[in-house]
Amino acid sequence: MKMIHFIWLDPLEDKSIDSIPDFAKRNIDRFLELHPNYAAILWDHAKILRDFEDQPNLLQAFKNCRFEAMKSDLMRVAIIAKYGGVYSDLKNEPSRPFLDEIIGSSSPVILEHPPTIKNYNGILCNAFLHDQQGSPFCSKVAAAITGNVLARRTEGGVINVTGINVWKRELFKLSKDEYIVIPSVVAWNYFDSNGWMKRSSATYNGNDMSLHWSRRQKTESLYNE
Repeated sequence: MKMIHFIWLDPLEDKSIDSIPDFAKRNIDRFLELHPNYAAILWDHAKILRDFEDQPNLLQAFKNCRFEAMKSDLMRVAIIAKYGGVYSDLKNEPSRPFLDEIIGSSSPVILEHPPTIKNYNGILCNAFLHDQQGSPFCSKVAAAITGNVLARRTEGGVINVTGINVWKRELFKLSKDEYIVIPSVVAWNYFDSNGWMKRSSATYNGNDMSLHWSRRQKTESLYNE
């Protein structure tokens, strides 16, 4: 069975799957409706701690991260390295079937950023990923993030410590035929282009976005004590 992995780590400290918001449930259901030959795997704190107990350094880094976004940054690549398949943010709302277009790729499949920022063309995002089980790319990114966190690095903030900049540093070591970048106009359905997905608003960031990592990193440490 082909797998779509999702991660739910509640910023309000409720560590159970039951706290997953309605928009996220709808997006998972929509993925499965459009891709009936796939299974959805929803990862929470308990499943992560149980399934990665054989990787103590990675789990220590997971526990050290203060922000759920950082924990998710780490675990999405670790999960794909260990199990293979597709990772998708819970905010991704699929517009049409598309996973079979990429599932056979033996190279990492990465998306350009949705057009929710200026100058998005050529800018990569880590909101979606496909790669094979045992992926060297995902393994190296997970190891690099683990190292950054255990060293308690802070330079450049979340995006540089656990986020897309870590991916970029590993991609820079590869030739361009060793990975696939899907252009924003193809990946995101904002252009009347039959794009794959749109982004849902994340209610868990708070109505004023005060719980978003980009706000919190300005006043809080990146790490738990």
